[in-house]
Amino acid sequence: MKKKRGVCMNSTFRKLFNLFRVMKIVILFMLIGLTHLSAEVRSQNASVSLRLKDATVEQVILEVEKQLKQDFFF
Repeated sequence: MKKKRGVCMNSTFRKLFNLFRVMKIVILFMLIGLTHLSAEVRSQNASVSLRLKDATVEQVILEVEKQLKQDFFF
């Protein structure tokens, strides 16, 4: 003879199952939010004016670094 589970037990189990499912989804979204990387976009409207004759590549890059206030690795 099998024991019949009451309606209360089945309902409680269903509520717990739904609660755990929601908790897993919330934890997933929290992990995604915490590991999200934000990228900083710099202005692309900067202009450079160069007037160099017989200059080496190094001299050109150094002049561009001065005007843009950015470092180049070469």
